[in-house]
Amino acid sequence: MKEEMVSILVIFETYSDHIERLRSLLEVLCEIARDEYKCPRFEVFQNTYANEKFFLVETWQNRKTWDKYVNSAEFRSAMEEINKLLEHPIQITILNKLSQA
Repeated sequence: MKEEMVSILVIFETYSDHIERLRSLLEVLCEIARDEYKCPRFEVFQNTYANEKFFLVETWQNRKTWDKYVNSAEFRSAMEEINKLLEHPIQITILNKLSQA
């Protein structure tokens, strides 16, 4: 049985003086996800009207690969620093795809 792809939305909100550092760390996570874990979709977005808010949209081949990524030393190291920059705890939503289109 083939495992289904998993899509995840992650929301980060930082302080105005940490925007550039957070952006840099999210780009590092993007590189790790794409290069080392072959994540087919890992995109970083910044809110146009509230620059301190960032969104990650990730789609992984399966849950097992995502689990390996979030348990990696590189991910944990980046998240340790990211957590120090946040105004609020991150919000993670695992999404269910409703249509096949």
